[in-house]
Amino acid sequence: MSELIVNTISGLGDLSVGNSTINTAITATGITYGNSTINTAIISTGITHNGLNIRNLKNYITNPGMRISQENGTTTGITQAYYGVDQWNTVHSQDGTLTTGQIATASPGGSTHRLRTTVTTGDASIAAGQYAFLSQPIEGTQIADLLWGTASAKDIVVRFGFKGPAGTYALAIRNAAADRSYIREFTVAADVDTLQSVTIPGDTSGTWPTTAVLGMYLSITLTTGSTYQTTADAWQAGNYLGTSSTSNGIETSSDVFELFDVGMYADPGSIGVAPTFVLPEFSEDLASCQRYYHEFNLTVTPTSLFDWNSWTISPTMRTTPTGVFTFGSGTGATFAINSSGFYQSAGHSATTTVNCLFSARM
Repeated sequence: MSELIVNTISGLGDLSVGNSTINTAITATGITYGNSTINTAIISTGITHNGLNIRNLKNYITNPGMRISQENGTTTGITQAYYGVDQWNTVHSQDGTLTTGQIATASPGGSTHRLRTTVTTGDASIAAGQYAFLSQPIEGTQIADLLWGTASAKDIVVRFGFKGPAGTYALAIRNAAADRSYIREFTVAADVDTLQSVTIPGDTSGTWPTTAVLGMYLSITLTTGSTYQTTADAWQAGNYLGTSSTSNGIETSSDVFELFDVGMYADPGSIGVAPTFVLPEFSEDLASCQRYYHEFNLTVTPTSLFDWNSWTISPTMRTTPTGVFTFGSGTGATFAINSSGFYQSAGHSATTTVNCLFSARM
């Protein structure tokens, strides 16, 4: 999706803006306004006017508004890598307790939900190898057009809403092998909604997968020990999450973090300005999440009616998923999963509902 704002267009040859009409002609080499011509080129990443790039507004983030939570709904969890919402998990190794879940609080960008992590039990002393961060794994096919790992690597700009205790935190971009990292710091006042916007230069080194495997991690670091600290604002060869200036955000019990309205965009012209956050259509948002996790119910029948029922999984998942099947009642039925879907490979003793969970997460 691209953004073009024009008040009025009148006639085939004129451009009307407000109460003024300017004679306009579009030619192969540019757009003419009155006696002036603006050189124009249409390229794969947008439209360029004398160096001003009108960019394609593709958001590389899945579930950017935190609206989709198929697995856990609004149920909170404290386990390592718990998915509070689809495609966003809380990754931590520390001595306190972090509780994560989806909350129904409106965001400035118009979403109805946010991701919240609460410090249930604080950890005032972070060891060298400990950490806590909110993270999204991003598929290689999604970031292939960034051309990272090549001389043509494009810059990106990341914008996100963040609320938390006063301190300095970090945005970390890492490749799948976690041997390339870029850290940008940001500072917030206590417990107020903030809009953060940071730029990251495209990485011309390292390996950045471009197939249907893990390609990149985008993480918001709440605390990190010295093992994962480095210098900010430069590409580093290694696995890093923050700097020595990164606050220990999980020190105090009852402190709360919220993440919302997240966007990551290509910035091929190195403009350094994030576009306005736009929520995806809900159906598109859900389908994007179902590429990685899909849950639904179906009905199986007794053995006497067994006919090798088969089902496809739509939309297509990233790879052949793992499946968990929970039966309402009865015994006997089993399922087999293949690349196109799954089928019932044994009959069942009763007609019952089966809850089906499929995961192709990275």
